[in-house]
Amino acid sequence: MCWSLTASAGFAAVGSVATLAAARAGRPRSHVLMLAYFTAMEALQAAQYLVISDCASVVNQVRRREREFEGRARGPAWGEKEKARAKIGAHAPAT
Repeated sequence: MCWSLTASAGFAAVGSVATLAAARAGRPRSHVLMLAYFTAMEALQAAQYLVISDCASVVNQVRRREREFEGRARGPAWGEKEKARAKIGAHAPAT
């Protein structure tokens, strides 16, 4: 998470503008989707700041589950990529 509601909301606003600009400029779809993904994450983080200290809030509980899912979906892929790089590096011929 960013360090404040204002920062998350600001990054979400800037990300929205950047996403729209990239789409209108005809940037590759992967670039537009990447910007949209990170913009959505910032917007969701900003929303979570509104209920961050209310543990009984359904919104807070749903957001926590979303963050867990997002972290698990992204986490193993990053870890596996680093393991593969380390393995390749360990077996690379010395120059």
